[in-house]
Parts: sequence; C-alpha cells; structure tokens
Amino acid sequence: MEVAILMLVIFLFTDIMVVGICMLAYAGKEEYSGGMLFGVHIPKEKVDEKTVRDMAETYKKKYKKFQRWNMILGILECGVTFAGIGIFMIVWTVWLTEYIVGLYWIVYGTHRRMYNLKVENGWVMESAKQIIYVDTEVSAHADKMPLSKKWYLVLWRCRPANSGPLCSLCFRHVRQGRRHHWHLSTLLLLLQK
Repeated sequence: MEVAILMLVIFLFTDIMVVGICMLAYAGKEEYSGGMLFGVHIPKEKVDEKTVRDMAETYKKKYKKFQRWNMILGILECGVTFAGIGIFMIVWTVWLTEYIVGLYWIVYGTHRRMYNLKVENGWVMESAKQIIYVDTEVSAHADKMPLSKKWYLVLWRCRPANSGPLCSLCFRHVRQGRRHHWHLSTLLLLLQK
C-alpha cells in the first residue's frame, strides 16, 4: 500500500509536469511572430487569409482540447497504482505513448499543412533567402580526440573490478582509433561505479 501511494505521488507529479511543460512549449504556435506561423516563414500579408486563419483556429481548438484531456487522463490513470504496479506501468506507458504521438501529430501535422499551403500558393519570401558560408577548416580538426588517451588509462584504473567485458569494449574503441566513441566509452566507465 505504501509503494502504491509513493508511486501515485511520483507519477502524479511527473504527469502534471510533462503535460504542463509541453503545454507551455507548444502554445502560441498559431500566432505570427518572427515572420513565422507554425514554424513556416510566410509573408505578413498572408496571415489574414481565410485558409490561414481557419488553420490557426483549428490548431488552437485541437491543441487546447488535447492538452486538457491528457491532463485529466494523466491524473486519473495514476489511480491505477492501487490495482497493481505492473498494470499501472502498462497503463502509464500506453498513456505516455498516446500523448507523445498525439502531440507530434497535432504540432507537426499543422506545420506540414502550413508548409504545403505555402508551397501551393508560392509564398516564397525573398528576404528569407540567405547565403550561408561554411568554414571547412573545422572538419579538418574532427580527427583529433578531445581527451588524450592518458585520461582513459586513469579512468580504467578507477573502474570497479567486475566491469571487465564492458571496459574491454570501451578501450577496444580507443585502441582501434574510433575516436568518435570517446564520450560513450567515458560514460559507460563512469556509470559502472
């Protein structure tokens, strides 16, 4: 019973935070700012067209309804902890998957519709076109390791005694010159403590 209450409190807090943060992060996409609407550059004079206004209103209604229902579902599904932790984890995972997929569907789907509308109507802004210069000097230094191989020796000396196979994998990457795996190797070593 104590575990169920603890799980209820932890996941109630988690669900409210997840929905609340996402609610704030994706709110206001229907407002024209920085020359963009739904993450798509469109001319300011096109914002007042009926198709654009309808799309913005539809997004706003769907988004609010989706967030409201998922806040309620996120709170209610925490009560399942009393039925069993295994059952609760399955229900919570299904809810979280539904929330992520639904949020992606609403936000990205609206973005794609706005982009398709822009392409169909030829709303290309000449001021948004940019020439970008790339400094290729940076890629010449990509082969250098951020840390010397001596640091890996220090980390290897500090590893726990039972971490043989995983350490072998990490140091094999370093010995074979797979320098882009240095951060993974270091992380795996530190996590084994």
